[in-house]
Amino acid sequence: MKNKVKIISDKNGDSLLDTLQFRSYEETIGKIKKKVGDRPKMPRYLPKGIWTEQSIRVLEERYLLKDVNGKIIETPDGMCWRVAWDIASAESVWGKSKNQVKKITEAFYKLLSSVLKVFGMEV
Repeated sequence: MKNKVKIISDKNGDSLLDTLQFRSYEETIGKIKKKVGDRPKMPRYLPKGIWTEQSIRVLEERYLLKDVNGKIIETPDGMCWRVAWDIASAESVWGKSKNQVKKITEAFYKLLSSVLKVFGMEV
C-alpha cells in the first residue's frame, strides 16, 4: 500500500486531514532491506566506547540484544551501530544508495556516541 492522504475542507474553507494511511512497519522494513540489504559490520576505524560499570549494567538490562535464552549477543558499541543503521537505512526510502546509507550511519554513530558521553557513557 502506498501512503495515502485525503484532505477535505470545512465550512470555513480550511483544509482538514480526513484520513492518513501508511505502509505497515513490516512493509517499510521489507522495502528498506530490499534496497540496502542487511546491516554491514561496524567499521574498525570508528571509535570504540569506554563504558562505565553503571552504563553497561543499564544497557545490559534494557537495550542490548539477547538471544532466546536471554544471553546478551551484542556489545554496547554494536548497539550504537545497530541503532545508527536502523535510523540511517530509512534514507533508502528516499533514494539513498547503500554506500550513502553507510556514510550516514557513521555520522549517526558518531552523534550517538557524543550524546552518550553527556550521560556518563564515554564512547
